[in-house]
Amino acid sequence: MDIPHCSYYDGDRDMNEAREALLFMLAQAYEHKLDGFTLSSGATSSEYIDCRKALSVPPSVVMTGVLLLPMINDGVSAIGGLTMGADPISFSVSCCSSLSFFNNRRGALSWFSIRKQQKGHGQRKMIEGNIYAGQCVAIVDDVATTGSSTIEAFQKASEFGLNVMQIIVLVDREQGGIENIMRAVPGNIPVKAVFTMSEIHRKWEEFVVKPKQS
Repeated sequence: MDIPHCSYYDGDRDMNEAREALLFMLAQAYEHKLDGFTLSSGATSSEYIDCRKALSVPPSVVMTGVLLLPMINDGVSAIGGLTMGADPISFSVSCCSSLSFFNNRRGALSWFSIRKQQKGHGQRKMIEGNIYAGQCVAIVDDVATTGSSTIEAFQKASEFGLNVMQIIVLVDREQGGIENIMRAVPGNIPVKAVFTMSEIHRKWEEFVVKPKQS
């Protein structure tokens, strides 16, 4: 995987440049094959995006936080979602917020992680992290296909007593997931996707396919 130079540490960060660089990383984690991939939803698709691969390299950790932090609504004090798709996103934004805190831009955000099954020992937690009932939070996820994992995260967070203020998905596969999420949550909760699979596909063709053909 080619890793772009990262220069997003000072107060004059270029958001468009950060978005383009993260899009480039996602394009390198994109695959296309005619016989298809089986997705977590059980559906088959000719397209697959390995967000964990894209987000595992150091520049992506920085760029994810830089890109998503300005999207977080005022009043939100923690960010998280269903493990493990949401985890690298939550970590990145939380770390970035601590840097912004010292620049007096906004308060730092804690991260939390929602288990798929309740822990079977110790405190038997469903949600890990320094959070409390009534806290205003943002739910994040890496990919929306049907939206089921994001909806599950919202439901479990709500059952715990968290006040979900917004939902952000990194990649919309454009198969109805975002619309399903919007139908499943109250209308006053904004639901946003940062990238679409279509633009990742276009970037993949531009930087991966065409250079191989030339």
